[in-house]
Amino acid sequence: MYNIKIYLNNYSYILYKLFLSFLSVIFLSGWSYAETEQILTLNPGLNHVSIKVLNNSNIDVKSIKIIIDDEELPEGFTITKELQQLDVLANSKTKVGLKLKIDIDEKAKQGFYKLPFVLRDKANHSWSYDLYLKLETQKPSEFRLLPNHPNPFNAETHIKYELANVSLQPTQLVIIDVTGKRIRTLVDKKQSAGTYNMIWDGKDETGAPVSSGFYFYKITSGPFVMVRKMMLLK
Repeated sequence: MYNIKIYLNNYSYILYKLFLSFLSVIFLSGWSYAETEQILTLNPGLNHVSIKVLNNSNIDVKSIKIIIDDEELPEGFTITKELQQLDVLANSKTKVGLKLKIDIDEKAKQGFYKLPFVLRDKANHSWSYDLYLKLETQKPSEFRLLPNHPNPFNAETHIKYELANVSLQPTQLVIIDVTGKRIRTLVDKKQSAGTYNMIWDGKDETGAPVSSGFYFYKITSGPFVMVRKMMLLK
């Protein structure tokens, strides 16, 4: 039986559940609220998607990984996968997700796209899915640094910002502790106008987990500078 259900909540993320024979997949991303929306809305530039796996069976699934055929990608789309594999115990879900970076060329046409991919485990079992995407090309009219989600957070949090640059501008997004010390740089490059979504996994530059407490994230892009506060709980 194949049944698709989508849940959105007022924390502004999209929850996709795709039920197949004994696995379902959860997609966390996006930033809108609706009851029946079934399409993941992306913007030109870099988009981050986290895929969590919910195992409804009584069987442990080992080393799940995501497989994407570059030849099947829509024109103007580039996807980077982290070298990541997840174990999913019976009747449980992963605490962290399989991460995708979907980079969309600014020249890509506005409209609807389909992204096919496969989940495969250590025993070479595979499950095929289609992720439906809506590309919006309207550029932001103002600079914004949005509240991170979730907050407080444990494993990871999403940080979304919007740039209204008229041209490429040096852009930095950094994590700072309460003493003012920079502990992680998430972005340090030139970026054009667009909407961006970054993920912080609660680790410093060396990959070591940081302690619980309050942290700040600061965006600087051309004339725009803004800081927000978040809380990490373990």
